[in-house]
Amino acid sequence: MCRDGADFDVDPESIVAWAVTSGADIYCWVTTDDDPDRWPVLICGRHTNPEMQLHPLGMAEFLHRLLSDAVFRKGKISISLQDEVSFVNWRSER
Repeated sequence: MCRDGADFDVDPESIVAWAVTSGADIYCWVTTDDDPDRWPVLICGRHTNPEMQLHPLGMAEFLHRLLSDAVFRKGKISISLQDEVSFVNWRSER
């Protein structure tokens, strides 16, 4: 799944992908804990440095920080986002 996986010692069966960015980054959970609320986020980035990043955050907190904190976002996503991002639901977009 990731080119530099030799440094990451987790059974591939415990990695579950839940998102792919338009920059081909894959966001995953590492499901080694019995409690899904404790699953950290694993980034397998196409152009991130390092390619594999493990974040001890839940998905909601990870996404919140990714979208609200430009410093946190640096190196975690292979696409450029505006400094100010906002959610627009499909009804508002229409």
